[in-house]
Formats: sequence, C-alpha cells, structure tokens
Amino acid sequence: MSNEAEVHVGKYTDVSVNPQLNVPSMEELGKISSLEKKISDLENNEKNVKISGRVVDVNSERPLIYMTCPSCSKKVQNIGGEWMCDSCGSIDPNPNMVLSLIVEDDTANIRTVLFKDNAEKIAGLDVEEAMNIAGEMQDDNAPGRQVRERLLNKSVSLVGRVKFNEYGNQLEFMVDSVA
Repeated sequence: MSNEAEVHVGKYTDVSVNPQLNVPSMEELGKISSLEKKISDLENNEKNVKISGRVVDVNSERPLIYMTCPSCSKKVQNIGGEWMCDSCGSIDPNPNMVLSLIVEDDTANIRTVLFKDNAEKIAGLDVEEAMNIAGEMQDDNAPGRQVRERLLNKSVSLVGRVKFNEYGNQLEFMVDSVA
C-alpha cells in the first residue's frame, strides 16, 4: 500500500538467516538508504530522511522519563497510587525516556523527538541514571537540565521521519536512529 516491500508469515513459518550472508542490520540499512536533506526542504510524511545540524534548544521543562505499559508500550498514568493503562488496566510500568530538541542547520530549524534508545544515546545517560539524578535532586526535571547543558550547540546527524504536528501547527522530526 505504501510502495514498500512486505513479508507475510504465519504461526507455522520458520525464518532463519543464512550464516554465509553478511546481512546489514535494519539500522545500518536505514543509514545507507536515507536521503540527506536540508531542514527547509523537509516535507510532511517523508521517511528515512537524514538531517544534520546543531542543537539550539533542549526542552528541559518536561521530565525525560515517562512510564509505559509492558504489554502494549502505551504511556500510562498513575491514578490514586496505581499505574493504569487505558488498554490493559492496572499494570507494573516500565520507565522510558523521551527527549525533545530543536535542531538547526543553515536553512531552518525543526523540533526533533527521540524516544527510548535514541534518547539515551544522544543524552549520554540511560533511564536508570536519569531516574537516579531525579531521585537524588528530588526534581523530575534535573536530568533534563543536565542533558540540556551537555547538548546545546552540539552537532548531530539524525535519521527519521517527518510528521505534521497539528497542535503545534508545524513539522516535526521523529528520530529513528542517531547517525
């Protein structure tokens, strides 16, 4: 439907990798086939695009850590001391990281959003370290401020997809990998 290759497998399908083949990982394939563009040339719904620039802002007003459902991976809420997932009910949540940056090149800037492993990689700390910082400082925003200091004016290359954010009425870059 989207002019992309598909593979359909059933519950009785066996998939194995030929050990004689040197098959690159999905991340490596994405980097190889990504199209590098200037920020001002980005268009809604583009996929596998690479942008490069410098970090001009880091949203440190929101906590880096959010809790997700271990079954469906959706964001969960703490209601009356109990973690609740809209889909799965009462759960024991998993912590994850989200990071929002403004990246600028010589043509424009764009809000970029990184989740989980990509957020940890660019932030230079993992979820547990961020949770420890927040706990030690008694401040959920403390890890974000530290990451902000570390990332401002740093050059980055990111591969991802472009989407239109109706709330902000602007394009955003959702990061699939840190190049």
